Amino acid sequence: MTTGDIADAERIRDAKNWLSSRIRDGKYRETTDQPAFSSLMDMQQAKDNSRSFLKLCMEWQKHIIL
Repeated sequence: MTTGDIADAERIRDAKNWLSSRIRDGKYRETTDQPAFSSLMDMQQAKDNSRSFLKLCMEWQKHIIL
């Protein structure tokens, strides 16, 4: 997967399998791969392209962030 790939996050099911199919060795390992993916995540792009992620952020602002 390249950093320029954008998927419709609201439509993907079985996300771990979706990631595995795009990883060079063909296996997504949450404990080792997730930190690398998280470091590449564009939060604004996620908000702009995922209604559920935007809702999550708005709930954090209302209830958690002081």
